[in-house]
Amino acid sequence: MGLKNNNTMENKILNRILLILLIILVVFIVWKIVTYEEKPFNSIEFAPNHHIFNMTDVDYLDTIVHAGIQSLNIDTIIVTIRPLLNTNKLILPGDIDLKAHIIGNGIQYIIYIDVLTRGANIRILSHELIHLNQYYNKDLIVEQDVILWKGDTINMNLYSYENLPWEKDAFCNQNILKGKIEKILY
Repeated sequence: MGLKNNNTMENKILNRILLILLIILVVFIVWKIVTYEEKPFNSIEFAPNHHIFNMTDVDYLDTIVHAGIQSLNIDTIIVTIRPLLNTNKLILPGDIDLKAHIIGNGIQYIIYIDVLTRGANIRILSHELIHLNQYYNKDLIVEQDVILWKGDTINMNLYSYENLPWEKDAFCNQNILKGKIEKILY
């Protein structure tokens, strides 16, 4: 009977030690989250022929877009960045939850973007800037009832979202552009 009490006492002490260690670990994690600061962007100079207007509450989105446009070697362009709201979301078949989309042609574009983390913003904007480049170079032409991809008429009903040729191109090239943007920004 004395041995059983001894084991119970040891278990209680061990449980208290584990509880204290768990509390210390939680306090450390919370402290790291609260005091976390993202690495600041490098100071970059905006090209005078690029006009980028950020209409969101995220003050650095124009910097990301500028770095992307610079990386894509796009000449004169006007881009407005707006928040993605339910009223300006694209309706797509299936369960696709778009975080951003772009509209425009020629030299004027609007990028709608959801509220995201900095890393997600860079990744998502890289994807949208690939689309901007497709429009700019006339690889992708969207008119009233016709969509042309590199000169071919595309029937949207024949493709799932991920298999649309311009989406495949954007997914394939977004990480390359993301790397170039990050190299400029950091």
